[in-house]
Amino acid sequence: MDMKIWLKKANELLIELREVDFGYSLDENIIRPPKREDYTQLTLSNSGYSDNQMLYNFYLECDGLSWPDVHNGYFIHSVEKLNEKEQRKSNLPTKISGIYRSPILVFGSDGGGGLFAVRKQYNDILYLPNGLIQEGIFDGETANIKKIGDNFSEFLEKLLSDLEAFVFDKEGYIYIQ
Repeated sequence: MDMKIWLKKANELLIELREVDFGYSLDENIIRPPKREDYTQLTLSNSGYSDNQMLYNFYLECDGLSWPDVHNGYFIHSVEKLNEKEQRKSNLPTKISGIYRSPILVFGSDGGGGLFAVRKQYNDILYLPNGLIQEGIFDGETANIKKIGDNFSEFLEKLLSDLEAFVFDKEGYIYIQ
């Protein structure tokens, strides 16, 4: 997937979203401009995810997003929140137990408290619903974890589909979470 094309489509849909009358005023739904390339490279290297090319390309083109009005909200963290120190400070898990056992990097969330994470060994994307986190480990044995993509590219495609479905009010559409 070409990140520039993805960003163009997402920005066009966000413009459409501003035109929809929901009967209430919307929050700011944005895609943040990117940080410097050297900063992005260093941060992803420190987090152990510099070899995830799609994640890297995403952060080269933007510094995450905030879509509080789309479905129940979608948020992709800015690159500085991806380092382990920030993850611990925010009480985000860095590992998961259960069938998806692996080191993870939480890179986003939804408006309901669920988390989006990439598994380091597999580069697949998981949705972690509200659940128990102890000593940095998400309890994957009792939570209903959902695999939402084999890679970050698939996740972004689904996110874009969710945005489109929301903007055009596609009846019966099933959202990521």
